[in-house]
Amino acid sequence: MDWACGATAALPSPHRPVPKNRLIDRWFQWTPRRPPLPEVVLGNSGAAGEWRLCHDGQCRTLSEIVGHRIGANVTTMKVCDNP
Repeated sequence: MDWACGATAALPSPHRPVPKNRLIDRWFQWTPRRPPLPEVVLGNSGAAGEWRLCHDGQCRTLSEIVGHRIGANVTTMKVCDNP
């Protein structure tokens, strides 16, 4: 899966772009080089916009993916036991 992340909240400390990223339309984009994680926790203050997940060139907000407004909450994504 290709991940596209933007805004300083998505960047590693001290808010510098990760190596081998690209700046496209004011967003830093990169593909992580690590094994899949069993869980990803995304924070959202409500002040910086919503997380967008991108795959095969299509990006959607978390609210679009789950079908209702997420708001300023923490979202935990886990691998499904029964896909």
